[in-house]
Amino acid sequence: MLNGLRVLVVEDDPAIATDISDLIERAEGEVIGPVGSLREARQAVKADQAIHGAVLDVNLGDGD
Repeated sequence: MLNGLRVLVVEDDPAIATDISDLIERAEGEVIGPVGSLREARQAVKADQAIHGAVLDVNLGDGD
């Protein structure tokens, strides 16, 4: 379904991040991360311009 699309996972709960990552990989996507903070998410986006989509936790410890 995702056929190699690169998806950034931003989630601070490790169990949820693992579940989301597994789903993306089963759909043939490539997981970027997961990262657990707003700071890490910003760094990932700056470092990698080839991100096609993202799954975001809106309530992170260091910001929304």
